[in-house]
Amino acid sequence: MKSQAIWPLSNENNPNSLNIAANRARTLYHQGEFKSSLRYMEEALALARKWEVNADALVPMTRYRACALQRLGRPEEAKLAAGFVIA
Repeated sequence: MKSQAIWPLSNENNPNSLNIAANRARTLYHQGEFKSSLRYMEEALALARKWEVNADALVPMTRYRACALQRLGRPEEAKLAAGFVIA
């Protein structure tokens, strides 16, 4: 795909890969693919830490992570993630 040539999905040296991973995670979540969504959102969050992303971007990513954890039957982890969003 042309977009992957420009913005590789898993390229730690390209800050645009963060947007691709987060968008993919959100899309997978809305498709009911919660396990895959969680995997990509955790990748996006790791990239966000590397690129020192501000809280305005971190909050929705963390919220999606919390919701995916809840849907996967991991309520305690979801509560911790949700607590980060609230804090």
